[in-house]
Amino acid sequence: MKVIKVFNHNVVLARDGDGKEVVVQGKGLGYNRRTGDDLDPAKIERRFLPAATTSTAQLAGLVAEIPIEHIVIAEDVLRLARARLSAPLDDRALIALADHISFALQRQGEPIDYPLASEVRLLYPREVSLGSAVLDLIESRSGIRLPALEAVPLAMHFVNAQVGVRPMGEMVRMTEMLRVVVSTIQTNLGLTIPEDSIELARLAAHLRYLFLDHARGGRRTLPVGDLATTFKTQDARIYDCARSIVELMAREMNWTIHEDETLYIALHIYRFANRSGAPNGADPSAA
Repeated sequence: MKVIKVFNHNVVLARDGDGKEVVVQGKGLGYNRRTGDDLDPAKIERRFLPAATTSTAQLAGLVAEIPIEHIVIAEDVLRLARARLSAPLDDRALIALADHISFALQRQGEPIDYPLASEVRLLYPREVSLGSAVLDLIESRSGIRLPALEAVPLAMHFVNAQVGVRPMGEMVRMTEMLRVVVSTIQTNLGLTIPEDSIELARLAAHLRYLFLDHARGGRRTLPVGDLATTFKTQDARIYDCARSIVELMAREMNWTIHEDETLYIALHIYRFANRSGAPNGADPSAA
């Protein structure tokens, strides 16, 4: 493995035997090394691969800025996450997670507002619960207790790691979409949806699975039978509201969404309307 660029005594951008660029870290690995020099493989402690939106040079610069003890904490966090979520997590999420933890620790627990906290808790309850456990782990390793709200951005990192390290902005956009969906339902049907309602939790879970299915390559359509026809004729306001939501998601997320998804969204909206006592037409389940 040969040196491309030394970022500091411990972080080097190198080229491996297959000609691929790789970021490597190890105590004293870059000391007195220059471009073209061979690296001592015995000193390499870690190798890092960039995410799709990051170059190896950018990754190396980021790794060089993060204290090694914070990377070690992030490694422990990923191990805990894999055990708690029972899901494969992409190793490329490590540095983004370490960077977040490092920045939070450098703020010494100074709180930051997360406007989408309610939506994240609804969409990703397992990940938020894990984030709370991670705060205990971070405190045990660093002696700093981060604010409880930090569980929210940590949860987003875990979601990101489960779907192949997609750009974090895309995950935030998905979370914002839940807010838009709820607002659309409330406006179109004149409903007030409590944040703690079980119906909202069900809708959030449904949207989460929809997001993940599309992130993994798109979902298969399912037959809708006569129920969609019933909604269209007897609960037109509900079905039209669902259709407007589906069209919005298709446009904003660049998805192809079929009639079965419109029906499922309509069923969730029907639950809201039925619970609130708002006018909603005939009960489609009686058809």
